[in-house]
Amino acid sequence: ELMCKLLIDGRDIHYETAARIFGKPINESATTKEERYAAIDKKKEREPSKRAGFGGLFGISDEGLYTLFRIIGCADGWSVPKCGELLKAWFDVYRGIKAEIVATAKRTRETGYVADMWGARRYLPGVWSQDRAVRAEAERQAFNHRVQGGAQGMIQNSMVYLRDEVEAIRAMGYDLKWRLQMHDELIFSHEEEAWP
Repeated sequence: ELMCKLLIDGRDIHYETAARIFGKPINESATTKEERYAAIDKKKEREPSKRAGFGGLFGISDEGLYTLFRIIGCADGWSVPKCGELLKAWFDVYRGIKAEIVATAKRTRETGYVADMWGARRYLPGVWSQDRAVRAEAERQAFNHRVQGGAQGMIQNSMVYLRDEVEAIRAMGYDLKWRLQMHDELIFSHEEEAWP
């Protein structure tokens, strides 16, 4: 619920999360993003909170998070146990998510598949494996499918919506081309003289 509200309100979810985890104030009367989140250190608080969020959604371990911090250059002051505390704190901020991860794993074990919000199924027989690691991987893949499948459906719906807009621009004589879809972005190109 909180995550949805932050996104709807156009807030920077990673700064907002860091503020809650590290007990930092947010300047609500600020007129710029920099002023609003001035108390939060981008490298030491925002970036670790962001990585804990993405990692936590997909089942990263305490050790895995610490390794990630070392790779991206923000491991100063962190340890494996502290990364575990950060993951716990992230799930404390967004309480409903852990329950949904557990519920998704349970439903997948019951049926052998998971469906995203558009109904696309992914069969994951590994959820029935006697091997704990194989079973855990299938459960991570189940929640990942729900998140990534939902996001991919949204971007595909956006592309359908934009098709008529792109055609209208082309009808005005502009050479607008679809180039790439990457995560939540659609990238187009056009001739330089069409730039306003």
